[in-house]
Amino acid sequence: MRASQGQLQKEVAAEVGVSPSVVSESLKAASAEAIANGIAALEATLTQFGPDKEISPEPVDKSNIGMKNKHSSKDSESG
Repeated sequence: MRASQGQLQKEVAAEVGVSPSVVSESLKAASAEAIANGIAALEATLTQFGPDKEISPEPVDKSNIGMKNKHSSKDSESG
């Protein structure tokens, strides 16, 4: 699989008119950015719902499971 990815990078490089290393570095930078975004999202989640926070989920009303359309029309009628 790695060889086919390398070949694709070469094809992209030729099509765009840059060296294959530019494509490779761009992919690495994109991966690093995605990882940084994931870490930031995790930090925000832990800040909001971290171990020192009490999480008490609301009970689920199981009576209307599978009746989404019927439930939705009731909501629209009441609003």
